Amino acid sequence: MEFERLRLDAMTCEQESQTGITAHHYDESLRVGPSELPSRIKGLHVCDAYLMFFVVVLDFQISWIAFLQQQHEIVGALRTKILLKDDSAKSRDVGEISRQKVQTSLGLSASLLHNMLLQVRTLSRRIQIQISVVRHVRCRYRYKVTSVQSHALMSL
Repeated sequence: MEFERLRLDAMTCEQESQTGITAHHYDESLRVGPSELPSRIKGLHVCDAYLMFFVVVLDFQISWIAFLQQQHEIVGALRTKILLKDDSAKSRDVGEISRQKVQTSLGLSASLLHNMLLQVRTLSRRIQIQISVVRHVRCRYRYKVTSVQSHALMSL
């Protein structure tokens, strides 16, 4: 999962560098021409789609771990009831230690997945900002072209 997150991070950075636009943009920092803006918007939407898919996968995995934790608690309670009938204190201690290890492992996995989900949502927000900025720049270009054409027609 970490490899996929790193790949999506690299893809996001690549999309940002290809547009050359940040949230604070100026005409001098624009690296793409007006003819390239539609392909940049398409690339940004593809990247956003990958990020949305990854968010769904992470959400599923987090809910799956929560389900496993609940089931593990139920099985642990049943096992405790069974072991209470057994007089061996050693078997109860071993059972409790293994239950705690599994519970800790599931908790760590859930925590890591939750952190990864936050990172991916941040990447998605960065792409959404890029899409908005590129659309704004595209509208500005259209406005400039329209106003130049109207001035040319008025001067005739």
